[in-house]
Amino acid sequence: SDFGEINMVGNADFWDYLRGFILSFGLIIEVIISIVFYIFNKKQKNIFLKVCSSLHGFTSSSLFLIAVIILNTGKSDGNFILPFQMAFLIPISSIIFSFFCFKGNKYFYLLHLFTIVCMIFYWFVGIMAISNQWI
Repeated sequence: SDFGEINMVGNADFWDYLRGFILSFGLIIEVIISIVFYIFNKKQKNIFLKVCSSLHGFTSSSLFLIAVIILNTGKSDGNFILPFQMAFLIPISSIIFSFFCFKGNKYFYLLHLFTIVCMIFYWFVGIMAISNQWI
């Protein structure tokens, strides 16, 4: 079974459920990290800077979900690879931006480690999903 296959007959095994749980957990944690960066950036008075410095988890999760949706709708195409890769500049820029605009506790930057690991995974699997070319 490939990564994006929807199992309609109900014979998913343990590994399918584990994979789904890990993906769901990562996506949820990524969004929570974005919310945490937004909430704890209390000293930042500029709302635009506050939002831009907390978009990383939300945007990387959204890009991955878009890739999975493209796969599951049967619209996968190799021409989507470059736009997908370029779109990852948004969450990468947000992480860099947060180092300059986040006015909260600097220990929150450690959350970027989780975000970066997830982003690498989302980028790698997302490219395979949108092109439907699996390793």
